[in-house]
Amino acid sequence: MYTLNKFHHSKEKVVGFIKKEHFVFFGVVVVVVCAAVLVFLLPPKNFPVNDFIEVKKGTTMSEFSQQLKEEGYIKSVFLFQTISIALGGQGGLVAGDYSMGKTQNSPTLARRFTHGLYDLERIRIRFNEGDSVYVYADILDEKLPRFDKVQFLRIAEEKEGYLFPDTYIFFETADEQDVILELETVFEEKTAKIKKAVEASKRSFEDVVKMASIIEKEANRNKAEQQVIAGILWKRIDKGMLLQVDAPFKYYLNKGSFELTKEDLRSDHLYNTYTRKGLTPTPIGNPGLSTLIAVSNPTPSSYYFYLHDRKGNVHYAVTHEQHVANKKAYLK
Repeated sequence: MYTLNKFHHSKEKVVGFIKKEHFVFFGVVVVVVCAAVLVFLLPPKNFPVNDFIEVKKGTTMSEFSQQLKEEGYIKSVFLFQTISIALGGQGGLVAGDYSMGKTQNSPTLARRFTHGLYDLERIRIRFNEGDSVYVYADILDEKLPRFDKVQFLRIAEEKEGYLFPDTYIFFETADEQDVILELETVFEEKTAKIKKAVEASKRSFEDVVKMASIIEKEANRNKAEQQVIAGILWKRIDKGMLLQVDAPFKYYLNKGSFELTKEDLRSDHLYNTYTRKGLTPTPIGNPGLSTLIAVSNPTPSSYYFYLHDRKGNVHYAVTHEQHVANKKAYLK
């Protein structure tokens, strides 16, 4: 009886010892596995910070996971796919551009790509009335990381005058195509309101845009002054007179009125309204809505000439002699 009890007690000790050993072994395995998983979940050392990555429409989880691994965003394709499926269910990836502004681990990336968390900065950009596409290009080149200045100008030069000046908010991933499309769309929306006024003026819409782009530089931002000067310039065109305005020199020579030389005025350039009659071949900037309206509704007057003194005040004249007298009085 004693022997049996002793044997039974020893057996319990052996069993207990085995269970304890198994527990320690399995504990070590779990710790090792967890540590390995955590290591693979951490971002790679050379994570591409301050970059963007695009999820294209129709991209499969397998394709995108492999792309992330190859580009250095994740360490394990399997773990990323597993977490993505767990977080996103059957929804899969959400297409679009994603900003990689900082280092992020696999669970964070998986949540972002399955929930459309783009984390894109919105950038506010102001284009002033009368600015040319060259001014636009400099502003955009400074503000937008993906903007291609050369490509923008290649397209925008032909759209001068028709890219509406206003305040816009773009995502940081916007490129030149996005910008041009937005500015053109707004131009169409804004100018739809004045089409009837343009038709009533019996001027072509193209000529109104050209004239407005000139008035932006030739008149102060004062509706009454813009309308009077527009009336003078339309009348000079109708009478077959030279416009003789300085604004186009700023466009193609980057010179203001007080910087022009006699040689500049005599140079026979396409945009020189001292040597060539009519409007400039293209707009010389992008006019605002108020200027387009002013040009469509010019104020009739007896004036044929005007000038601005160095303080910006305008002085009108009916005859050339009066204009010459104004030059002597206000430009010396």
